[in-house]
Amino acid sequence: MKKIFIFLCLISVCFSQEKINPAVEKLNEYITFYLSFDNKSLNADLSLGKEKPVKVEGNIAFKKGKYGMALITGKGGIVVFYTQDKNIDLTKPGSLSFWVAPLKWIEKGEKDSRPYIHFFTLYAKRGTLLIERMGFARKPKRHDRLISGFYNFDFKGCGIASADTLKWEKGKWHLIVFNWYVSSFEISVDGNPPIKKNLPRRIEKEDFEKNSRNFFYIGHKGEESTLIDEFTIYSKPLTQKE
Repeated sequence: MKKIFIFLCLISVCFSQEKINPAVEKLNEYITFYLSFDNKSLNADLSLGKEKPVKVEGNIAFKKGKYGMALITGKGGIVVFYTQDKNIDLTKPGSLSFWVAPLKWIEKGEKDSRPYIHFFTLYAKRGTLLIERMGFARKPKRHDRLISGFYNFDFKGCGIASADTLKWEKGKWHLIVFNWYVSSFEISVDGNPPIKKNLPRRIEKEDFEKNSRNFFYIGHKGEESTLIDEFTIYSKPLTQKE
């Protein structure tokens, strides 16, 4: 019955979009959580857990996206929180993907630095999973990169610096795919070969037990603004072809 319901929801999503996201059609049986932001809604189009946000911070705002509508986050936009229960499980191999585009980012030359901004954040009892832009700085010198990984666990931190985000142009879309495995993770940007890194240990159920912050959130705060679209979580890692 659940599969029938998801299939009917998928048909509704596809017909409501100006364009159809091919990944949603081809990989729908593996989707555990999907946000199209179409119909200017914060409710998940597909989810195995709770589809409604558990918390919203900021102004709800949307703009034309990669497919249909996209979420505006940062200045003039929103940070939105969802429960982890059934929607994402880091103790089993999986993947998440989304499209991101700068809307109003600090340009080099405007200021001496621009801050970190989070695209995706997930809290465990023992640490945090982050996908973020590390903004540039002159002193101490810091390069503008896409950063992803597991931080503040008992192994302190394990991250990957990938795309040169200083070159990202306003309104230009970039695809981010983050895969996690039993004891490693990898990230691919714009369909390029993934960069992989081994974890010092595997992520265990104990990392999440009695977790008072049992949620993940999409978006960032601050004076910059960003578009995020087609946020999707899968129950399996994605291949480069997918």
